[in-house]
Amino acid sequence: MLTFVNVFFINRDITMLKFSASGVTLAKFALGLTLAATLAACGGDDDATPAATIAVADIAAVTLDSTTATTATAALTAVSTGFSFPAGVPAFGTTAATTVKFTAPPAGATTPDFSIAAGTGTATGTLSFGSCIFNITASTIPGIVAPTIITVTPCAFDAETGGETVPQGGTTTFTTSSTLLLGTGTTSAPATVTVTVTNVNGVNTVTVNGGTLGTVAGTVVTGGGS
Repeated sequence: MLTFVNVFFINRDITMLKFSASGVTLAKFALGLTLAATLAACGGDDDATPAATIAVADIAAVTLDSTTATTATAALTAVSTGFSFPAGVPAFGTTAATTVKFTAPPAGATTPDFSIAAGTGTATGTLSFGSCIFNITASTIPGIVAPTIITVTPCAFDAETGGETVPQGGTTTFTTSSTLLLGTGTTSAPATVTVTVTNVNGVNTVTVNGGTLGTVAGTVVTGGGS
């Protein structure tokens, strides 16, 4: 009988020991779950760096000539309203408000058509580049007798990009103002144009209507480095 009692208490002690060990295991498991939940609540990944936002500088005006003809055509035809010169264009002989509008080249051509409006007169023709060469084929503007060729130097297109932003490794498109220079000191009133800036490997490329105006410097304003 005594032996049975001893065995009973020994079995009971072993059972309690096993139960106690299970309790320790469960406690460790619960602690592990708590720690995991805490790490998840804190974000878990301290190494993630947000993408940078780049503020771009103002791009330089593009001189329009034979070397930039493709870009020139794209840029000039992107301004659907044309370029207005409130005091006229001396190279055309106009002294009143003059508007020059460019349209996409017809099939088989590589340079744009243009129309000049001054007072009640108009002049039309095709534009070529070696500066800006206006090949006028028809005109009712006094002082412009068609056919004639008027070469305007200097000739340049300028789009404002300063202060616009682009995400690192991304693209942004925005509307901004642009101007056309037709002769020294003869700059048009601002005209609206749509511009795209693309950031690739820290280089900011500016395009207008598919034509590349060039690259422009940028400064990180938020997020990681460029």
